[in-house]
Amino acid sequence: GQMGGKSAHEFMVMSEVGEDTITYCDTCDYAANVEYSKLSVGDRCPSCDQGKILVAKGIEVGNIFKLGTKYSESMNAKFTNDQGKEQPIIMGCYGLGVSRTFMAIIEQNSVGDVLVLPKSVSPFEVHMISIARRFRDSGFTDEIYNSLSQKYNVLFDDRDLSSGIKFKDSDLIGIPILLILSQKEDNYTLEVIDRLQGKSSFVQINNLESFIESLMS
Repeated sequence: GQMGGKSAHEFMVMSEVGEDTITYCDTCDYAANVEYSKLSVGDRCPSCDQGKILVAKGIEVGNIFKLGTKYSESMNAKFTNDQGKEQPIIMGCYGLGVSRTFMAIIEQNSVGDVLVLPKSVSPFEVHMISIARRFRDSGFTDEIYNSLSQKYNVLFDDRDLSSGIKFKDSDLIGIPILLILSQKEDNYTLEVIDRLQGKSSFVQINNLESFIESLMS
């Protein structure tokens, strides 16, 4: 990119909603912001001279600026070298865009209007929802929650609200594993949804922990 001193390295995540336009080679590892490269689709790569330039949108999530002595000279910021001579400090800086990174994660992992967070950034590992009142009244729900909480970070939605509201809120939170406790006739059912894989499974209570552990691996 162009920002900062003579050159800067921008770290981009490819995304159609990105505000930056990236030019890159279809043969070598050359890539640059279009503001810097001034290239267009089909141009010859300035690095390898063999490949053709392609263009894509990207979200800038981090950068490193090579400032050189541009600012140290203007501020008279110097150091003494091993010969005892004063020299302008060679400067550099970097920035990590936390909010931009989160936006990129959402754009790359969401499915439709459902947010899906990778396990590495999700604040919880399991989102547990009970839609059967008998579960809560019997204390069975608390037993499952307490057991799972020994191994995982579990968010338990025990609000006295409709199942539709709970499911919609869960879609907006994006915890990777959704555990639904429901009731079919006189039987309790445990449905585990792996949001990252888009798979739903019904699991027996005695196999629940081992099944969730298999999804975590």
